[in-house]
Amino acid sequence: MTFTYVNSVCGQSSYDQFTQEENIHEKGRMTYDLYHYYIRYNLDSIKIVAMELLLDDDCVENSFAQNMAYRALGAYLIRTGSVSKGLSLLKSAADYFEKNSDFLMASEIYNDIGHGLTIDYELDEAMRAYETSIELGKHDSDPTSEFNALLGLGKAELIEGDTVSALENLMTYRIHSLKLKKHEAASDATSIIANVYFEQGDQAKGLALMKEAVDLSLRSESEIHHSHAYTNLAIYFFENEEIDSSKYYFQKSLDLRLNLGNIKAIIEAYYNMGDFYWYTNKPDSAEEYYKKSFLLAESNNFLPDEIDASSALVKCFDSNGEEYLMWQNKTDSLRRVAQSKSGFSDSIINYALSLSDTGEQLKQDQESSWSNFYFILIGLIVTGVVFVILKTTS
Repeated sequence: MTFTYVNSVCGQSSYDQFTQEENIHEKGRMTYDLYHYYIRYNLDSIKIVAMELLLDDDCVENSFAQNMAYRALGAYLIRTGSVSKGLSLLKSAADYFEKNSDFLMASEIYNDIGHGLTIDYELDEAMRAYETSIELGKHDSDPTSEFNALLGLGKAELIEGDTVSALENLMTYRIHSLKLKKHEAASDATSIIANVYFEQGDQAKGLALMKEAVDLSLRSESEIHHSHAYTNLAIYFFENEEIDSSKYYFQKSLDLRLNLGNIKAIIEAYYNMGDFYWYTNKPDSAEEYYKKSFLLAESNNFLPDEIDASSALVKCFDSNGEEYLMWQNKTDSLRRVAQSKSGFSDSIINYALSLSDTGEQLKQDQESSWSNFYFILIGLIVTGVVFVILKTTS
C-alpha cells in the first residue's frame, strides 16, 4: 500500500491548515509536505509539527500518522544532537513504511538513518543504510529516490578514506541533480568534490568547482544553503589569497547558522573560523574557535567533530606543555572510541535484524513506543520548546 505525497512549497498557511485538519490520516500526509519545507527553511518547526501530530488524540490509533511523526521528530533529533533517540524513531518508521511497501518514505528515512549513523561514527552501518535507501528507491517512481542517498554514502566513504568510491558516488549524485535542476543538491555535492581536489593539491580544479558550488547555492531560497554558499565563498577567497573577503564570509556563515540554530552547522562554522585564524597566523583566535567547536560537539555527542576539533587543538600548543598532552590524549581516546564503535557494527546490525524479523517483538515494540515518546516529548518541553516560532514563520 502506498500513499501520495505532494512535497509542495508551503509555509504558515499550510501549517494553519495542518492544525485545523480533523482527519488524522490527512494530517499525517500533510506532515510530509511540511517536513520537506521546514528541513530547508526552519529546522525547529519540524519538531513542533511532529509534536502537534503526536499529541493529537487520534494519532495513537493511526499507525500511518504516528510513523509520519516519528520520521519528522527523528530527523530533527539527529540534526540537533539527540542521535540515539532520533535513530530509534527513524528505524521504527522505516520498518513500518517498508512493510507497507511505501518505498518513497522508506527510502527517504533510510537516508536519514545513514546520516544519523555517520554523525555517530557508525560508518559500516551508515553505508548499509544508504545502500538500503538506494535499493528501496529503485522501486519508486520518483526519479530522486534511486540516487538521493549517494551524497551521504560519498561522505561516509570519505571519512573511511575510500576517496575513489566517494568521488564516483558524489559525481553521479551531482550529474543526476543537475539534470533535474536540483541546484541545492548539486551545490552540496560540488563543494565536497571541490574540497577533495583541494586536499589532493589540484587548486585549479578545486577553485573552479567551488565557484560553481557557490553559484548553485545562491539560486536557492534556503537560508541554510545560503550559509553553505557563504562558507564556499570564504574558501574560494582564501584560496585566492583575498583574506579580508574570506574572513567576512566565514563570519557571515557563522552568524547565519547561529541564527538558524542548526547545531551541526554551528560546530562546523566554529571549526572553519578556527582554521581561518590558524592559517592566517593567529593561533590564540584559532584556539578559541577550535574549543568552541569541540565543546559544542562534545555536549551534543558529535564524535567525528569532537575528533576534528581536538586534533586541531593539539597543534595550538607547545609539544612539551601540559595542554598539548591533554589534547593529544583526548584525541587518542576519542579515536579509540570511534574505532571500537566501528568494530561492533555487524553485531549491532544482526541484533536489529533479529528484532525486526520477530513479528511479536515488533508488535510489542510498536505498542510500547507511544509511552516512550511521551518521555521524549516531556524532555523536549523541559529543555525549552518555543511554540511561537511557527507564528513567525513566513
